[in-house]
Amino acid sequence: MSQTAAAGGCVAERNGGAGFCCEDGGCTLTAGPGSAARGNRGAAGFLAKDGGALEVAEGCASRANAGWGYLAAGKRATLQLARGCQEAAEEPGGWGARAANKAGGVRVENGGKLL
Repeated sequence: MSQTAAAGGCVAERNGGAGFCCEDGGCTLTAGPGSAARGNRGAAGFLAKDGGALEVAEGCASRANAGWGYLAAGKRATLQLARGCQEAAEEPGGWGARAANKAGGVRVENGGKLL
């Protein structure tokens, strides 16, 4: 069974895990315009994992996370980034909520895909 969830203008801040996460095959999470992941302590601000699909809309931000800004990890995990999201996540500098992600901007690993 396929499951879809969508959110726009939401902020995930200072979570112990990922800010926004979609895991398991057949599931899709759409982070709508203006959504932001800041200061989260998991693998990424936005995480697609183990077959989950994460669609990130224009104007989303991922900064100051302990892991990656955006991460697709695991077989069939997909991450679709709108124009400008990757570039914004990879900008250096800033402090506080505008600091760079500690691990980097975008990563694909263990069979994940960046669309």
